[in-house]
Amino acid sequence: LDPIDGTKGFLRGEQYAVSLAWIEGPAPVIGVLACPNLSRDFSRPFDEPDPVGVIYFAQLGGGLYELTCDEPLKSRNAASAGTDAHNPVHIRRLEPAPGEPVRLCESVESAHSDHSASERVLEKLGEPDQPARLDSQAKYAVVARGQADIYLRLPSKKGYVERIWDHAAGALVAVEAGCAVTDARGNALDFSHGRGLEKNSGILVAPPALHGRALRAIEEVLRDEVKT
Repeated sequence: LDPIDGTKGFLRGEQYAVSLAWIEGPAPVIGVLACPNLSRDFSRPFDEPDPVGVIYFAQLGGGLYELTCDEPLKSRNAASAGTDAHNPVHIRRLEPAPGEPVRLCESVESAHSDHSASERVLEKLGEPDQPARLDSQAKYAVVARGQADIYLRLPSKKGYVERIWDHAAGALVAVEAGCAVTDARGNALDFSHGRGLEKNSGILVAPPALHGRALRAIEEVLRDEVKT
């Protein structure tokens, strides 16, 4: 449980999330992500809080579903509630068409993610678009529903370990929408090592075809950094 994920976003009146996940073994099996300031309207800027907000809930193998924060659950059973009453969510495009910009979603704070390295990765993938920067696991939802193509989080300092409560619910939300979710090296996120993602480095979320291209671009960028 993370009752206020994205504290700085919450204090600014921008994006934050209330996240809850149930983890079995190395992976979350249930994830709920409430984003009180995130709008269903893609044209609404992220720094303009929505008066209603959205909730995403997912069960491993059961899909991803969306409802507004003022909408009651129609069933006490998460799986049947989603199937029978609420909006299923799937990724909207497998990857940008030739000539279309790649839409990156990343953290607001450069201390949380290396923005310059992410920019170089994006340049290798094609024509980059202005990145969408927002706090919290809302970034997972933004990619899951197709509002951005990639969520990339590259460590800005060596040895940084992500905390499981910052990723568990969001990771399942993205997976159940059809995204590939790994660390920046292509390894599955392993939530079985206590409070941290001790076996992982960075985060990469994208539709599968674009995810593979992004991994190759990350490898090239990291290799270039070693050379310099």
